[in-house]
Amino acid sequence: MNFQVSEAGTRLQQRSRRLAADFATRAATHDQEASHPLENYAALRREGFYSLNVPPEMGGEGVGLLNYSLAAEELAQGCQYAPVDHRSPF
Repeated sequence: MNFQVSEAGTRLQQRSRRLAADFATRAATHDQEASHPLENYAALRREGFYSLNVPPEMGGEGVGLLNYSLAAEELAQGCQYAPVDHRSPF
């Protein structure tokens, strides 16, 4: 499959990497304590990640499946739960 990541997709990846780096600083603690990373969920909300797949006409970013997947991949590098937890946007 041939495709290119759009400029918007690249920016989303960069945003996701920054969040993942922050999430990684707490990941071991959450693993050891079996706790939920509530501060990560708050950061996702604050940064607009809960509206990534919401259409623009409804106030979201409407990033599409490819960009959404790129964001999930990056976020999982810092917190394995960010893209799969039922409270997250993924």
